[in-house]
Amino acid sequence: MICKATINDLKELLAFEQEVFFCDVERFSERRLKQILTTPSYVCLIMKNDDNSICGWLTGSIRNFRIPSGRVIKIVVAEKFRRHGLATQMLFMFESELIKRNVTKVCAEVRESNSASIQLFLKNDYKKRGTLFGYYGCLSESYNLEDGFKFWKDLC
Repeated sequence: MICKATINDLKELLAFEQEVFFCDVERFSERRLKQILTTPSYVCLIMKNDDNSICGWLTGSIRNFRIPSGRVIKIVVAEKFRRHGLATQMLFMFESELIKRNVTKVCAEVRESNSASIQLFLKNDYKKRGTLFGYYGCLSESYNLEDGFKFWKDLC
């Protein structure tokens, strides 16, 4: 079941992030997550499994530039629930919410090492539109910055 996340989901989301991200740099702080959950320009979706615990979540934003656009900020599924189309379902629901709000484009940035996310966006008609050199901080002790890819999709 996919539903919109609320401030009531804060503690469970913090625990979920602790479970799925091995690195602090990938997790939202409690303060940041509170802000996201209470700001209307963000869309937060959670997917719950049969025991009503979170097994996936997506957060995105709506930006009102010259052309209003959406941005996938984070999409994650717990390891034991991966490869069952859950991320695609959340992505589709996010895009539907954007369309309801008259948003015509959506983007996402992905680490070049994140092959699962790259495949997710390509499979769902996103087009790679560039490389973001040194965009991501290090996740290892090598302290090297990692490049990312920018993906765009027209929603019309």
